[in-house]
Amino acid sequence: MKTPNTVLFLLCFANVFAQLNIDESHSLAGINNIKGNFEWSNITVESYPGNELKITGEVFINLGENNDAYQLKVDRVDDVLQIRSDIKDVKSLPKYLTIYKGGEEIFIRIKDRKEIDWREIKRIHGIDAGEKCSMGTLIDIKLTLLVPEGPQLELETKYGSIEMIECANSMNLKSTYGDLIAALPDLTQAESSFKSTYGFVDLSVPDNTGVDLSAHTNHGEIYSNLDWGIDTRQSVNEIYNSRIVGPVNRGGKKIDVEALYDNVYLRKKT
Repeated sequence: MKTPNTVLFLLCFANVFAQLNIDESHSLAGINNIKGNFEWSNITVESYPGNELKITGEVFINLGENNDAYQLKVDRVDDVLQIRSDIKDVKSLPKYLTIYKGGEEIFIRIKDRKEIDWREIKRIHGIDAGEKCSMGTLIDIKLTLLVPEGPQLELETKYGSIEMIECANSMNLKSTYGDLIAALPDLTQAESSFKSTYGFVDLSVPDNTGVDLSAHTNHGEIYSNLDWGIDTRQSVNEIYNSRIVGPVNRGGKKIDVEALYDNVYLRKKT
């Protein structure tokens, strides 16, 4: 009868620890490029009328118990501001069995997956082995970057998603396992690329904004309601390689969109 006590303990345990709040500002004087690698973070990028880079966010690792493992480093190298967000010794952190039931999550701390008593879990929660559950370190990191116009952005996350909200900067955004949502600002004059390997990419384009758009996927579909003049000479439609190229709203700066293993959504901004 260890499991009920473990669950009750964790429900109380979760209230002991709080989230770690991030609130930093960094001068951009003489900076032309902002490069960021946020391995475990969900990133939101927004424009604002300031002259500094502002980083705010919330960190919650293993119900707050391991927040001190989070690392955020910002360094200046010539005209580049380099940001790195990581979790120290993430593989050695405690692991949890997370059970999803009725819109709720139940967390059970485990040492070894081989020690899990699935019969007891099924008896208490009605869950079978491998069904409606996951195992691993609990990581919930959300960061918001407020960026003034000017510096080029090169931002990447491995296990998180990215949302870009009307930034006029030229940028290259990339997620490996997460989704990427981008809303271009009105009359943008910046060349940009938005790419995800295993997630979808969703791009919104204002009606008053012309771009030269290239969309690519290997194992997904490309959906669009844009006023898109497709260039059939440059476009490709093969079984594992689809690329559509052409001007949107009469064309403009180059925008590249790519989702290798998921869908590309291209829509009019409302």
